[in-house]
Amino acid sequence: DKFSNFLNSLNYFSGSVINNPKSMLNGFSKEYLFRLQEQGFPVIPTKKLDENLSLSRAKKIAFCSRFYNEVPKDFVLKPLDFGERGYSVVKLSFFNKESEFNEFVENNKPLILEPYFPEILTKGENSFVYLGKKFAHAVNKYSGHFLINSGFGNKVNYKLHRPTHEELEICD
Repeated sequence: DKFSNFLNSLNYFSGSVINNPKSMLNGFSKEYLFRLQEQGFPVIPTKKLDENLSLSRAKKIAFCSRFYNEVPKDFVLKPLDFGERGYSVVKLSFFNKESEFNEFVENNKPLILEPYFPEILTKGENSFVYLGKKFAHAVNKYSGHFLINSGFGNKVNYKLHRPTHEELEICD
């Protein structure tokens, strides 16, 4: 909240800022996934979860949903806002007790649910960088952990990724 309040205050700042505060604030939310989904772009199937959610209900939504082509073996929970760099990102299987889950929900709502892809442990993830509307480069990030960021003490390896024609077509 403090950071989002700070960014909002920049809208009334009389000086100049390099990055548009509204764009920065928008970038910290996962709402863009739903906009892309609605427009038919291939994104990770993502669901918003009800704020008064029990662990058993979350599991039912995850494993009984027709939203996914194949039911994954696990799911990832993330805060809708400010879930960047792995902050408060956990696997659904992490929770065994309703009380632990309830505390997590209370501290991080609203939440989103995404399928967990175990390939992230062996292949990492690719990030595509565009400057304006022009592709600049792509990077593969790998840590051997499902949270691919150094904020948790994980050693992250970066290497140049040469995108396939199909990957670039999707991104463009």
